[in-house]
Amino acid sequence: MFILENLKRFAQTDALAAVGEEGEMSYRLLEDRSEALAAYLVETYPGKAPIVLQGDKEHDMLTGIMAALKSGRPYVAVADNCPEARSRQILEACRPCAVLNIGKGEIKSDLFPAMDREEIEKVVRDRSGKTVDPSNWVQPQDIVCIYFTSGSMGAPKAVLVSRRNVEIHANARGTVAAGDDKVRNILNIPSYTFVASSVNIFVRLGFFGSTLKAVDRGLAADYGRLSEFMFKEQPEDFMCTPSFAEILLKDPRLNSRDLPNVKVIGVGGEVVPNRIISDILDRFPQVQVVNGYGSTETLSANIRCVVTREMALSDKPIPLGRAAPYAQVYVTDDDGNVLPEGETGELVVVSGTVCEGYLNDPERNKSSFFVAENGMRGFRTRDLARIEDGLVYYVGRKDNLEKVGGYRVEIEEVERCLKKVDIVSECAVVPAQSGGHTVMLVAYVVLRQGSPSGLSTVIKIKKDMAQTVPGYMIPQKIVFLDRMPLNASNKIDRALLKERSAITGK
Repeated sequence: MFILENLKRFAQTDALAAVGEEGEMSYRLLEDRSEALAAYLVETYPGKAPIVLQGDKEHDMLTGIMAALKSGRPYVAVADNCPEARSRQILEACRPCAVLNIGKGEIKSDLFPAMDREEIEKVVRDRSGKTVDPSNWVQPQDIVCIYFTSGSMGAPKAVLVSRRNVEIHANARGTVAAGDDKVRNILNIPSYTFVASSVNIFVRLGFFGSTLKAVDRGLAADYGRLSEFMFKEQPEDFMCTPSFAEILLKDPRLNSRDLPNVKVIGVGGEVVPNRIISDILDRFPQVQVVNGYGSTETLSANIRCVVTREMALSDKPIPLGRAAPYAQVYVTDDDGNVLPEGETGELVVVSGTVCEGYLNDPERNKSSFFVAENGMRGFRTRDLARIEDGLVYYVGRKDNLEKVGGYRVEIEEVERCLKKVDIVSECAVVPAQSGGHTVMLVAYVVLRQGSPSGLSTVIKIKKDMAQTVPGYMIPQKIVFLDRMPLNASNKIDRALLKERSAITGK
């Protein structure tokens, strides 16, 4: 596996693999610690059952990832604040050979052996200098990681990512992504529990030998401290969700004068408002802003777009972009027929990065995945999109329709209209349910600075929306927030808002 080969090569230099509030970790130290831990795993646990790594952005999460791969096992990252019920669900699904409690939390199980940080440290110390023969590494047909989806679109799914997926991903990004080979200092925002982290782990770290500047959960939640961290570390690249970018941009110092080294800013994971792109380009006029589309099931951003100022100022939404050279994308109707440009249908991705399927879920695998004529795997995303002049535009979700007052309402369309109201900075629309039925739509709104909240503002928002959409698409209730709640993947926490709405919307 060339990522592990690269790690050995990078370890011959003085390069840093990770920097964070706990200090620095060099590639040499990462190589030595992961070899020692991998030796223990090979000695102690026969077979190829996964390794569960509980933690946040501790440097030894990278140690655990590389040790798992060197011992021929996939890793499963679990956040250190993961609820006990979900941790138990993950353990029961993947049945690991061991749990490494690297972070502040603790996963306990009578069925699977668990080690704490002191035990891990003793293992690494006692086996210092030991190495693992490459024949033990994950093989081409092996699974290298299992990502559990957030469940924001339904029940969480265990996505199986193979070595083949990862190597195609890293090779493709290293070949076609403009600017990637020139970027070395990376602001490492995405949680290791989510697929967005694969770019930093397998491309930045494993392909280019970059330094990951760790943004842990505590730092991400303290925006003042995060700004100071950015000024100190001077990253060249960072990627985040539009919701997180909105928060970062509240600091007026986030600009090319105070962060002169920034070359690339990536956004993705959510629909990106035009005004956020405009704000970024105003602050960083020479920076390459990339909008990327990918899902856990496709690992890589198979659709990417370098966003221009003209796109940001256009009346059209920001496009997802064009298919990468290593992927095919098209839209289909409900019967699977490919639709011509301009028509809306389900977005389908065919690529070598499409994962091996869901763990122990044959029915869903059958409905979601297929093998294309070119031999590559395909994935039916359930996202609605249209293609114009080769550019893919996101429209909504096939399964995000709500029936309100007898009408079928597309939530994303309501949000798009709401975002056009001049005093609205951020918004999220969720259904308020009672007895399993949607009784109304609730809009959570963050107002632009200086805009008053109150009845008159509610009336203005509804009046402005009425200029473009019918009355049944206007949220019956509008709740003002100081800022949007974010989940572990730094997306708007819609599950939390929906829970609040179920209580307040009865």
